[in-house]
Amino acid sequence: MRFADGSTRETIVFIIRSLRIGDKFFQDIKAATVPPYGHTLLGQTFLNHFRSWSINNGKAELILDLPQ
Repeated sequence: MRFADGSTRETIVFIIRSLRIGDKFFQDIKAATVPPYGHTLLGQTFLNHFRSWSINNGKAELILDLPQ
């Protein structure tokens, strides 16, 4: 996987079979984890499910505009 800073790392890719955000359910979301820390990453394939998204750095929040 190539990160925004240009670095690359080996990742383990897996599928989240179902995920609920608010009252919306999503299925078969591709995610990855980066050894050795094991942080789960959801990338553009996840964010494409939303009309828009933004990051509030001050509150460390991901703001998602859910589809209708």
